[in-house]
Amino acid sequence: MEVKLSIMRTSVGEAALATTAVGAPALAAAELSTPMLMARPPGYRELEIAWRGRIPLAATGVISAAALVGRAVRGRAPRRTALTTVVGLLGVSAGAAVSYDPWLFAPRRGRPQVRPAAEADRVLGSDTEVLGVRLNGQARAYPARALARPHIVTDILGGEPVAVSYCGLTNSAIAYRLGEGRTRMRLSVLSAPRNNILYREHSTGSFVQQLLPEIAHGELLGQRLTTVPVVYTTWAAWQELAPETTLADSPVRSPGDRLVTSLMRAEHTRTRSRSRTLLATDSVDERIPAKTQLLSLVEDGDAIAYTRAALHAQPVINDVVGTQPTVAFYEPSRDIATAFRRHMDGRPLEFRPATPTTGGYEVAEDTDTGSTWDVLGRCIRGPRGGQQLQATPFSFDKPFWFAWAAYHPHSRLHATPDELTTGQSR
Repeated sequence: MEVKLSIMRTSVGEAALATTAVGAPALAAAELSTPMLMARPPGYRELEIAWRGRIPLAATGVISAAALVGRAVRGRAPRRTALTTVVGLLGVSAGAAVSYDPWLFAPRRGRPQVRPAAEADRVLGSDTEVLGVRLNGQARAYPARALARPHIVTDILGGEPVAVSYCGLTNSAIAYRLGEGRTRMRLSVLSAPRNNILYREHSTGSFVQQLLPEIAHGELLGQRLTTVPVVYTTWAAWQELAPETTLADSPVRSPGDRLVTSLMRAEHTRTRSRSRTLLATDSVDERIPAKTQLLSLVEDGDAIAYTRAALHAQPVINDVVGTQPTVAFYEPSRDIATAFRRHMDGRPLEFRPATPTTGGYEVAEDTDTGSTWDVLGRCIRGPRGGQQLQATPFSFDKPFWFAWAAYHPHSRLHATPDELTTGQSR
C-alpha cells in the first residue's frame, strides 16, 4: 500500500509540474494574443493584469519544466513525460512568437533610414500609399505597408522626437510628439482591443489607445496627447504637395521579421476587402456600412465624422466642433481630406469651394478676401498668400466607421442619405 501511494504521489506531482510548465506560459500569453482578441475585446484592467503577470507566469513555467527534467535525469520521473512537457513549452513559445502582440509588433531598433525623394522613387511606386507628416518646416513620408507590422516608428522630424502610428485593422494613422528629456514618451504595442492598436508608455505604464485623444488608462489617465495629423495619400500625390519631402524607410532585417511583415501586409490587404472585422468588437453602429472611410476629428471632447460621399458632395464644410470653428477640406481627384481650425487674425474665416485648375490643389477660397487655399491649409494665392491654417491636432483621414464609432459612440456623423439608407438596411 505504501509503495502504491508513493507512486501515486509521484504521478500527481509529475502531472502538476507538466501542467504548470505548459499552462503558466500559455496563460501569460493568452490575454495579449491575437486569438483572444478574436474571441472578445478585453478591458484595460484585464490587459494591465496580463502585462504585470506575464513574467512571473512565464518564469513559473520554465522553473516547473526544469524541475521535471531534473527529476527525469535522476530517474525519478519518466523521461517521456519530461520530453513531452519540453516540446509543449516550445510549442507555446512558437505560438507566442506569431500571436503574442507585444512580440509580434515589437518596434524595430533604431531610427528609420532617411532617403531623399529622388532615391525613394527607385523603391516606391507612384501609387504606393504613404503617411505624410509635416512638422517644424520638415516633411517626411512613411510607407503604410512598412508600418503594417510594427504599427509604430520613432523618428526625429523638424528637430523633435515623434512616433508615427498606423493601425491596419482600423485604417487609422496619426503622429505623436514625444517630448524631450525625462518626460519623453516611449511607446510600444500592447494589444488591439476592438481592432484598434493600443500602446503602452514605458515610463509610467499608461495606455495610449490610438483612436482616443487622451491617455486611456494608468498613471496619466486623461492627460491630453500632443498629436500631429497625418496625410494619408499616395507617394506621387505627397511629392506634389511637399516636393521637399524625404522618405523614412525601415527595411526588414531578420528572416523572422520578413515572414511576419509579409503576413501582416497580406492581412492588411484582406482587411479592406472584407465587410467583417478581423477581431472581436462590441455592437457595431449600423447607421452606415462598417468600413466606410471617414475624415474624423475631436475638439473639446466633441467628435465628428464626415464620410467620403459627404465630402464629395460638399468638399468644403464650415463647422463648429466643440468650441472650435473648423473647416474640412477635400481634394477629390487625389482623395485627400484634412481638417483645420479656421481662426485667423482673431476671428473665424468662412470658406467656399474654389474652382480647381488642372493638376492644382486649389480647394477653397475665404469669403472675405477671395484668397485661395490648398488641401494642406496653405494660402497659395491672394491677399493672405503664404499664411497657414492650424491643422486640427487630433484628426484622421480614412479610418473605418466601425472603429471610430466604437471609441466615439456619441460622434456626430455627416453622411449622404444613400449611405444612411444602405447602413440601416444591412
